[in-house]
Amino acid sequence: MENNLANLSIMVVDDTPGNLRLMEQMLSEKQYQVRLFADGYSALDSATYDPPDLILLDIMMPEINGYELCEKLKSIEPLKEIPVIFISAKGETFDKVKAFKTGGVDYITKPFQLEEVLARVETHLKIKLYQMELKEKSISLQYTLDSLKAVQSRLIQSEKMASLGTLTAGIAHEINNPINAINSSSIGLKKLIDRLLTLLNKYEQISPENVTDQLEQIDSFKNEIDLEDTLKGVEQLLGNIEKGTKRTTDIVKSLRTFTYVDQSEKTTINIHENLDTTLALLNHKTHNHINIKKEYGDIPPFLCFPGKLNQVFMNIMVNAIDAILAKGKPLPENEIKIKTSLEKSSQNKFITISFSDTGIGIPGNIQNRILEPFFTTKTVGKGSGLGLSISHGIIKNHSGYIEIESKDGIGTTITIKLPLG
Repeated sequence: MENNLANLSIMVVDDTPGNLRLMEQMLSEKQYQVRLFADGYSALDSATYDPPDLILLDIMMPEINGYELCEKLKSIEPLKEIPVIFISAKGETFDKVKAFKTGGVDYITKPFQLEEVLARVETHLKIKLYQMELKEKSISLQYTLDSLKAVQSRLIQSEKMASLGTLTAGIAHEINNPINAINSSSIGLKKLIDRLLTLLNKYEQISPENVTDQLEQIDSFKNEIDLEDTLKGVEQLLGNIEKGTKRTTDIVKSLRTFTYVDQSEKTTINIHENLDTTLALLNHKTHNHINIKKEYGDIPPFLCFPGKLNQVFMNIMVNAIDAILAKGKPLPENEIKIKTSLEKSSQNKFITISFSDTGIGIPGNIQNRILEPFFTTKTVGKGSGLGLSISHGIIKNHSGYIEIESKDGIGTTITIKLPLG
């Protein structure tokens, strides 16, 4: 954070040349970019053209006083968020209250301690940077959530997504962890910022009569809250929010890849990427339960209806997962193998995609009924019997076909063959 403060711009407005020189020397030593102004109107013009990061403002000035200048600054949209610290010889409570009412964030009474000014400047600059970062993360998170709502809305409207329940469960599970991380980090961040605000309040209580005692209390409070660890904690929590936001964004991107909302025309896709996206959305079902083995061959891009093809992958994978979990075996024995290859015949080329599982298998006497609508081997309430039937229709619409091989109690292999050209 110290490096982030270097070269930040601070505007000093005071009609006393000696005060300006003192401020310039003090702030420049801390590598701040200092801009000096002896009157309010010049400062206002400069701030409008090139907004500073913080303003140190005297109250008693000719033409326009500090209160009036602060009110003007706060009335201009690009300038209203700039923190303004008043520095004045007027130490009455009425003067301080008026300063805060006009938009000031702090008040320092002249004659001031150099260390006090530097401490308050640094604290307010850090708070401003934290607020900016938090605002950026909030905007990013809101955009991600809005995108998710939009995609989910389109999914709900589409009756073609027979596996919507499984898909939604996967999204909810995958997005729950980053959302929880963002929430807990936000709570912790509020507590740490409350400490910093308490520290600022102690600075506000400094007066010429109690400066020594008050500074000792401030030093004691800094040790009590471990100021350095508190600031590091703020940065760490902001980092957690950023990671959670990025993870949520990645999930939304995967969802977009999976759904391909615009399905009116065929699109050329990389089938392996779509298979991986389906696996990612089913991770909550396979993680720590089933080993996924991928044997991807060298296959060309494929022209298809991507959303419909993804629905096929989802239906087959869900059936394989359910068959394995129904068998009740430990992890080493549970496996789904996905294999792709390019097959050539005398007349055509086929992309072949096979899904092999170690589940309960399908009894031989019913294997020829698996693709029938509403036929299911699952118990009541566990399956609609439409998944493989819909999948069969989608593959047929791509001029392909599905083959099923199964051994009762050993496992099942479902193979999709899609013609090229």
